[in-house]
Amino acid sequence: MPNIKSAKKRVLVIEKKNLENRMIRSQMNNAIRKFNNAIDTLALDEAEKMLPSVMSVIDKAVSKGVIHKNNAANKKSAISKRLSDVKSGKLVINIKKDNKTIAAEKARAA
Repeated sequence: MPNIKSAKKRVLVIEKKNLENRMIRSQMNNAIRKFNNAIDTLALDEAEKMLPSVMSVIDKAVSKGVIHKNNAANKKSAISKRLSDVKSGKLVINIKKDNKTIAAEKARAA
């Protein structure tokens, strides 16, 4: 812990900014995760509606200085490419099943 008053203040300010940056990054990652889950469950209409809002969240992270603009461009390009590839048929999505679903299917088959 610093002894000088200005250094103590810097520590407090940095902690506050770090928390805010983590919140913004978390919002961005959650938006991208929800978008990818919509694609994984083949809810393409829902994913298409979510695309502008996800792009907006990524742009807000750039404007706040949390991520670099080139990083944002890569993220936006990747999610839009994934959506267009699934829609065009270039990318085939296998629906992920959890253990409960697999067990239920086995029970129905037996």
